[in-house]
Amino acid sequence: MLAKAGIPPGAKLVPADVLKTIANAFAFPIGSTIDLEQTGSGVVSVAGEAGVTVNKPAGRTAATPGQYAVVRLRKVELNTWTLFGELA
Repeated sequence: MLAKAGIPPGAKLVPADVLKTIANAFAFPIGSTIDLEQTGSGVVSVAGEAGVTVNKPAGRTAATPGQYAVVRLRKVELNTWTLFGELA
């Protein structure tokens, strides 16, 4: 799916830029997933733009806790995603 959005595999991009690019370039079907890994010291934070909801477990932030943490977004409805994995 990333290739369809014009993002090559293994690309090192700022997560917010990646998600905006993907969302604008490709209409993900419900059930689609996007894996995100914090490969450096910069935290990966996830937030939906206006009209997009990102759900997460209670008591967790929508961000990775440290280097090599992996999180996954799953599209559960139109404009609604669930974020899970190694969350801070």
